[in-house]
Amino acid sequence: MRKKEEAYARIAESVENAARLRHDLRQMFTAMQGMNEAGKCGELEAYCKEALAQIQADDGEGAVHEPL
Repeated sequence: MRKKEEAYARIAESVENAARLRHDLRQMFTAMQGMNEAGKCGELEAYCKEALAQIQADDGEGAVHEPL
């Protein structure tokens, strides 16, 4: 029974992580859309570069960050 509980806990954690990532992506795209619509091309470019650098730094670690 313990193995089933551990497996369930891992699945539940994966679902929570996926939900957090989806939320973070939605927030990032909303911010990017706002910058684009406001004509803030320089700010949008810097935001994208910072996001990409953060992803590259975390590559393979599976880290979850607060939205920029």
